[in-house]
Amino acid sequence: ELDTRWGDGALERLRDPEREHELEVVHRGSDGSSRAAILSSSKLRDHLGEWVGTVFIIHDITERWRSEERFRSLVQNASDLITVISPDTTVLYQSPAVRRVLGYDPEHLVGAKLVDFVHPDDRAQFVATLGGLMMKPAGTITGEGRVHDSDGTWRHLEFTGSDQCAN
Repeated sequence: ELDTRWGDGALERLRDPEREHELEVVHRGSDGSSRAAILSSSKLRDHLGEWVGTVFIIHDITERWRSEERFRSLVQNASDLITVISPDTTVLYQSPAVRRVLGYDPEHLVGAKLVDFVHPDDRAQFVATLGGLMMKPAGTITGEGRVHDSDGTWRHLEFTGSDQCAN
């Protein structure tokens, strides 16, 4: 008999693959340990094409999950600003440190153009530096420039950037 409680009911939700066929779950063992897994299901059919059962595949992703948790903790608690941008400088992610350094809520910056926060006299150099980075994948750049904070004051910041498109 299928223990449908496993993975907070994930197996029950996957029982009919027409409704849902893949879930990522974290299972807490009776000893307090946690395991992460991707659960997949597909219909098992007989020679007439009738659905006779469901096949479940459980892929253990615990190590990847723990690595992601450690990385997330580092980024969320870093004192430096960590910003992920698209090639047109749209902010895709902004670390919480921006609140302390520039006075913005991270959510306020997501979707905004980073270049719009750079001082007009520094924009051309900023864009050229980013363009140079995009020409050498896996490279690293450093620079400095003025960025306005939430009060409109220009702050001098140093930055280091690396192209992570391949990651």
